[in-house]
Amino acid sequence: MSPTSSFSVVIEGQPPSANHQYAPAKRRSKAGREYLGLRKLKDIETYQLIAVSRTRRARPAGWAPPPYRPKDGMGFITLSFSFYLGGEADTDNLMKILDDAVAIALGVNDRTFLSRAMHKQTGVKQPRVEIEISCDA
Repeated sequence: MSPTSSFSVVIEGQPPSANHQYAPAKRRSKAGREYLGLRKLKDIETYQLIAVSRTRRARPAGWAPPPYRPKDGMGFITLSFSFYLGGEADTDNLMKILDDAVAIALGVNDRTFLSRAMHKQTGVKQPRVEIEISCDA
């Protein structure tokens, strides 16, 4: 386990909803056959790239996730979200977008996350999300 067990990150802007994460798109199989698949929307990709970058910068030197031992109930990473939103949104859908980005930034699978919304405020002029990232001691 690392010496620092928690840190915070602030991601500016209103996060997009996972409800609108994908759009139909033509794809090609390895065999060259065309089929209808899904592609991630550009605004989702852009927001997630910003979240990945901010999380990597906020991560303290030497911070590492604990060994993942779900059978022992150990090794989970808790993400505590405080949402300051410009408009109304379903926090479950916002957390999914952010879980994916934080997982990339930390180099872990998001199945290790225990995500929870701690605060939600709407009508904010400068929307943002504050995330406290912590792990087992």
